[in-house]
Amino acid sequence: MRHRFIFHRRGSPEAHLLLQVIKYCRARGAYIGKIKNKGTLNKAGNFIFDPYLMRGLPDALMFYNRKLYFIETKAGSNDLTPEQNDFKRNCEACDITYLVIRNLDEIIKIV
Repeated sequence: MRHRFIFHRRGSPEAHLLLQVIKYCRARGAYIGKIKNKGTLNKAGNFIFDPYLMRGLPDALMFYNRKLYFIETKAGSNDLTPEQNDFKRNCEACDITYLVIRNLDEIIKIV
């Protein structure tokens, strides 16, 4: 059975930017990957939201130069959701770097 996912469709600008960021960082030796937090599919292939997932998780997690980064990619003028802002504040309170990346140049300055 073929499944369709509605989140981060292949053609979305944010999905494209996220893949660019991951490929660039991996090429520079960073340990980086997507964070999957969208729920699951039932046996019939229907999406089921998991109420126990943490809301506001960013798109990617990266370890680079002995430091942990959470990375959220945003296209254009899109803003963080309230849940993403809460997650960002929690990261900052724990001295964890939370990056909002809007273009590849922003990550090139860091990695």
